[in-house]
Amino acid sequence: MHAQLSLPWLPVLFSLQVTAWLQNTPPNIVFHYNEEPGARFVGNDTYRDHFTLLQREHTSVLIGARNYLYNVSLVNMTEFAHQRISWNPSGAHRELCFLKGKSEHDCHNYIRIGARVDEDHLLVCGTNAYKPLCRTYRIGH
Repeated sequence: MHAQLSLPWLPVLFSLQVTAWLQNTPPNIVFHYNEEPGARFVGNDTYRDHFTLLQREHTSVLIGARNYLYNVSLVNMTEFAHQRISWNPSGAHRELCFLKGKSEHDCHNYIRIGARVDEDHLLVCGTNAYKPLCRTYRIGH
């Protein structure tokens, strides 16, 4: 009977011990961002892009941003500029977005989905100034 009374407290005591143990564990390795040399992808320098990693291939990644879809090499962090997709919302969609009370910042097309449909097609979806829309693009043709 005595063991049954203490059994419900066992998970609580165990979690407290695990939490204390995890808090006192030093990291295996530390990287200081400014001290590490390396390449980086900055996208469009004229405004904040809100990047979203959409899909990873073997040697590249698709990155969704404001009005753009980028394909970036994982080898050297350079963009395959000839594969960049530019997709701005139409003027009518932007006006409708403003009428909904949204800001200039909100009334753009933030690319959120990029996925291969098959070997030759890529599905791309964006916010399209608060009127979501998807398109299919032919790859490599």
